[in-house]
Amino acid sequence: REGMLVLLASADAQEVGAAQEVFARALMAAVLGIDASAGDGEWQPVGHDEALGAALQRLELLQLQLARAPPDSPARRAVYLASSHSGLLPVSAASEERWYLFYWVVVQHVPTGRRASAMSAGIELSGSLVARARETRFTRSVLALARAEPGCAAGVDDGAGAAHLDVQERLTRGLMTMHAQLTEAWYSAIGALLAGGGVDAPR
Repeated sequence: REGMLVLLASADAQEVGAAQEVFARALMAAVLGIDASAGDGEWQPVGHDEALGAALQRLELLQLQLARAPPDSPARRAVYLASSHSGLLPVSAASEERWYLFYWVVVQHVPTGRRASAMSAGIELSGSLVARARETRFTRSVLALARAEPGCAAGVDDGAGAAHLDVQERLTRGLMTMHAQLTEAWYSAIGALLAGGGVDAPR
């Protein structure tokens, strides 16, 4: 089935780009990004429960926006709803505490209400970012804190201040990106939903 539409609970260009790539390949679907942040853009969830809960909250806000959309709105054609949210995960082992940046994503099939979710790989944060996040009591996102740092968040010097790199690239010397983190999670969530059967998929 072609021509399916996915509503994504985000208007962020990087998040929309990652979703577009995956949904086009997996479902032959187009993606429409809609801001459904409810003003939580600066809040940084800690742990899997908070991060997944934040993604689910965005999905519910997206459902409310869809319900209020005019009958002739393109959004009314949506077959799938999708949302994501970043989170921080502290891990203690061998007398050391390390912090990781990851994402939870959620996909919902509109006609049946069935959902599937998945998490991305984690990227280790620099000590300076963890310290700054703690100073703000996690009321500002790590992504926002990293972007506000002078120069490069992970000390990468590419001769241009690495201004063109996203935070994940800065933290991994260009070996990992936000796009890569999100796409692997989207593929996992969509695959789980399709594996259960009973949802719209291309033939």
